[in-house]
Amino acid sequence: DEFSKEENYSMAQQAYTRAFELSEEKRLDIEIKRLRSKVNQIYVDLAFGVNVQDSLAEIDFQYLLHMLKGDEHTAERAEILTTYGLFVSHEKRSSEAERIIRQAIELNPKDPFAYVSLGMIMHDAGRMDESQRGYEKAISLDPNNFDAHYNLAHLFLEQHKVPEAESEFQKALEIDSTDLDTRHQLDSLQ
Repeated sequence: DEFSKEENYSMAQQAYTRAFELSEEKRLDIEIKRLRSKVNQIYVDLAFGVNVQDSLAEIDFQYLLHMLKGDEHTAERAEILTTYGLFVSHEKRSSEAERIIRQAIELNPKDPFAYVSLGMIMHDAGRMDESQRGYEKAISLDPNNFDAHYNLAHLFLEQHKVPEAESEFQKALEIDSTDLDTRHQLDSLQ
């Protein structure tokens, strides 16, 4: 569990795999945790444009969603659905991805990452107004959400709204002053 808390998902997967081999009575719990680590890694990978692992399939998402039922797992189910939606979107199934992300939002309407994900999916589908609304909703929930500002800036740039893009890049840079791409984008606009 400590590896997951530290966002070291690769080590968490290895630890859960080893624990699974050692403890028969806790296998189900360990398998759920192992898959959660994989799902978390996928979320991070997709956010950074990395190809998803071949070792994770749709059935893994379905298994987790089936096993994590009940009100005590609502936020966790929403996170899994958000990642599942990104996974499906990565496979170019945008209408299904939108449906899944909207389910996540229904479960947890205060999750800014679900709205950023919706914005990304709407952008990929060419629905720019809905994409913008997704990013803006994420920002209203979390004004320091780097991804929402960064993606909104790119959306404005594509729409030739240079002052708006510049403003959003500036806000993103204020959140993460070490991001070189944001710095480059902002410098190119000034």
